Amino acid sequence: MADVAAFVNNVQLGSGSRPRVLSLVELVPSAVDRLRVEADLTLRPWTVTQELSDPHDLADEIEENRYEALFVEADFVLEETFAAAPTLRFVGVCRGDHGHVDVDAAEARGVTVVYTPRRNANAVAELTLLLMLNLLRPVREASAFVTAGLWTDPVAGYTEFRGVELSSQTVGIIGLGAIGARTAALLQPFGCPVLVTDPALLNAEVKALGCTPVPLAELLTNATLLAVHCPATPETRGLIDAEALAKLPHGARMDAA
Repeated sequence: MADVAAFVNNVQLGSGSRPRVLSLVELVPSAVDRLRVEADLTLRPWTVTQELSDPHDLADEIEENRYEALFVEADFVLEETFAAAPTLRFVGVCRGDHGHVDVDAAEARGVTVVYTPRRNANAVAELTLLLMLNLLRPVREASAFVTAGLWTDPVAGYTEFRGVELSSQTVGIIGLGAIGARTAALLQPFGCPVLVTDPALLNAEVKALGCTPVPLAELLTNATLLAVHCPATPETRGLIDAEALAKLPHGARMDAA
């Protein structure tokens, strides 16, 4: 869900009249109401249709209906889409990155592209915490054991599915952006030390979030739980390779978001 009504107000569309907008994103009712005040809105969320648009078909639809603005979340908007849809002036990407939209092609044709960093940072951080707890405690296996009626020995459930307390772990976070910072905040009540590597932040900024700034090599040799929250860029690709994983303590666990 995303409140994207302000997008239309912030971009000068070409028709001079009410812009035609196609949203392939599920919007909260208040956003729909606001958009319909400013524009002619066609709402067809991919989460409802359970389908992603073919880029060529999407271009044909945009051109046929003279859409000037497009909102996407999971659909791809490629160079051929922009080439075949000259009416398109604006693309709003309702997610934390715009990797599935050809931004260079959009810029070449004067199409504005915006995206929504932090939109689901809290949800992803909560999922990260859930994955950490599941790595430390075999909840799924224990549930299956009980569901299958295998807990006939009263001792077995306690001896076979013992977990590890999160408070006993040293968490290493690579990347303290929106998701990493929220993950660090959610970890605070558990009382586990949190080591952070993020070259974009000052040490004081990391410490202000209750974390300890360390170089990557030190983080890898000390973290028993590793969380990777940096975007996929030329600088970060290959950051966690076989050599890096070999530095982790024996039995260390890792999740990534």
